[in-house]
Amino acid sequence: MTDQQAGVGELVRVTHRGGTVGAAVWDYAGEMTLLRTFWDAAAAVDPAAGELDEARQMQPSDAAALGRLWSDAGLADVRTSAAVVSAAYADFDDLWQPLETGVGPAGAHVAGLDPDRRDALRTELRRRLGVGGSPPSGSPRAPGSRSEPWQADGRRTGRADVRGSRPMAELHFFTGTMDSGKSTLALQTNHNHAQRGRVGRIFTAHDRAGEATLSSRLGLTHEAIEVDDAFEFWRYVVTSLTQGGRIDYLICDEAQFYTPDQIDQLAKIVDELQLDVFAFGILTDFRSVLFPGSARLVELADRVNVLQVEALCWCGKRATHNARTEYGVMVVEGEVIVVGDVDNEAPAEPEHVAYEVLCRQHHRRRLTAARAKAVSLAPEPLPFG
Repeated sequence: MTDQQAGVGELVRVTHRGGTVGAAVWDYAGEMTLLRTFWDAAAAVDPAAGELDEARQMQPSDAAALGRLWSDAGLADVRTSAAVVSAAYADFDDLWQPLETGVGPAGAHVAGLDPDRRDALRTELRRRLGVGGSPPSGSPRAPGSRSEPWQADGRRTGRADVRGSRPMAELHFFTGTMDSGKSTLALQTNHNHAQRGRVGRIFTAHDRAGEATLSSRLGLTHEAIEVDDAFEFWRYVVTSLTQGGRIDYLICDEAQFYTPDQIDQLAKIVDELQLDVFAFGILTDFRSVLFPGSARLVELADRVNVLQVEALCWCGKRATHNARTEYGVMVVEGEVIVVGDVDNEAPAEPEHVAYEVLCRQHHRRRLTAARAKAVSLAPEPLPFG
């Protein structure tokens, strides 16, 4: 790790409270006998090779330094111990040939030597290992090798401010009626995190702009991953991380269309992988019934945030309900998911399917903007009698 404190801090961050963080390092300076002998031989042939010695490059490589690193990360009950790893080789060539492939710092050093220096190093290493000639006192006998890596482990405590780590991840749910700026906020949230160097993934479902697109009514759009009922958030994130990808947070728009199981997966991602999830969606459908996905989010979210940007009913009151219209007439039956759009003004020619936000009173009365306009244009009755 180029930044050991930050690296261990990240290990701590993604570990459950009460979980164990462990690692092991080779004792390059002491009991990793084969490499120790190799670098001593390399320095004997060329003193400049000492600068490449893994005992200098790979730190920490002793129990005390490893234990301090674990304690400084805020871990409790830190323990260090040594393990014994042995390797046997058929002969010296069996040991030497892998070095010529250039693998690892030792292999890279061998591969970079000219033939004469490579032969000199080979001869010196054979001598020090006791294969032909007399080895120096204390050198191991080849072709066997014994190494003692140091290992450390510690317990993740309940502290949320572990040194070098970020705060614990949370599942956020931002909700409001249609036309309240949820998708705009989703795009702004992604922008804010990306500006700080964080890497996220954006998901959506049934967006009015089409498949795999997150769009806001202000005209902003962003590529997104389309979520259908078969999509598995857990598998996607774990596969991406396993293949070397980086994910710091998820933006999940139109979350009301997700299945309850998909919401459970998002909660699992927060708890098990410590990734922030920001979900955006409406609570109820056009029948004033909770969407299953939104209901599950209310049950599981760490924070439920009602958007402060108020959408307005045609009458000017705060809109609290979502209405579906067909040919300008409000309906309360039919398929739950039918993609349409919402206008602030009633269209001159009503579209087949559209959506409108209403206050509770006018939703109960099924009085849409188009119907209200029609009523207001009705001629006054003649004053008979």
